[in-house]
Amino acid sequence: MPDRVPPEVRRRVMSKIRSRTALEDDVAGLLREAGVPFRRYAKVAGFEADFLVGGDLIIDVRSCFWHLHGHAKLPRGGMLGAGYWRRKLERNRARDAEKVRAWLSAGYRVAILWECGEWEAPATAEPQAQRQQQQQQEQQRKADPQLSTRL
Repeated sequence: MPDRVPPEVRRRVMSKIRSRTALEDDVAGLLREAGVPFRRYAKVAGFEADFLVGGDLIIDVRSCFWHLHGHAKLPRGGMLGAGYWRRKLERNRARDAEKVRAWLSAGYRVAILWECGEWEAPATAEPQAQRQQQQQQEQQRKADPQLSTRL
């Protein structure tokens, strides 16, 4: 069924939807209990930060699937196909790296909390992007052994 709303309107409406996760609520609760001042969804360096803590620390809470954490499995097939999902998730990963670079260059400290419980505190955005690229290449090698000779 085609969408009855023009793409520009759909994009604007969908951008206003906030999907608060249980993990974000847990982090907010812990910060409140500890008496740490924070702002939720603060606009910092052109991007929305999940938490701005104490004015100079950004906590970015990420879903392992939607942000392609190392152990997350990529979708296979489905209605739209694996190619669509791979491109979508790679765009998420690229946007994440752009956000981190912008925050770091603006002088903020960044902590990334993954839903699996792992933390990252990138000093620069480049090592994180390189590590994610290496993890992706390793996943591709596992999925296609012949690919390892080409990478």
